[in-house]
Amino acid sequence: MRPFGKSMLLGGRTPKPGILTTLDPAILNAETALSFYNLRLSKVSGASVRSAFATRDATLVPTFAYWEVMNISGGAGVGLGFVDATRNPNAGLGDGLMSSTWSAAGAVAMMAVRQDLKKWWVGANGVWNTAGDPVTGSGGLAYGPSNIYPIVVVTNPGDTIEVNFGHFPFTYTPPAGSSAWG
Repeated sequence: MRPFGKSMLLGGRTPKPGILTTLDPAILNAETALSFYNLRLSKVSGASVRSAFATRDATLVPTFAYWEVMNISGGAGVGLGFVDATRNPNAGLGDGLMSSTWSAAGAVAMMAVRQDLKKWWVGANGVWNTAGDPVTGSGGLAYGPSNIYPIVVVTNPGDTIEVNFGHFPFTYTPPAGSSAWG
């Protein structure tokens, strides 16, 4: 495993040029804050679950795309998944990963999407949690619309997560044939 955790926590990095997706500051709740090139989301106040959405949907990225999210704070109130074009978190397509496997500081969640199959896979720390394999297309979670957006969630003040749509080297090897979400 590469030292993604240490590099994420220490900062001092510059994203690769050409990676366009970030978290969208235009639709951010006042209880949250973005930092580090709009890739890091922190819950700063309040008791409600708050979300941030990616700036680019699945129609603008590779057909077989991969991205990662790191739990910086170690808070158990973090999550991730996809939403449809309404970007309504209550219309989410599930998170598949709000478990103890991702609640430790430095834990890394992995996401893969196959638009050709209308499926997505989620895992943590190098292990796919959604039974199956994104390379072969087995298992996974089905979705309907083609214009899905990645979503990340923070619940408790102090919860902090950081997304990597390919801005930096990935912690885990992306599935064969996939490309960064970009």
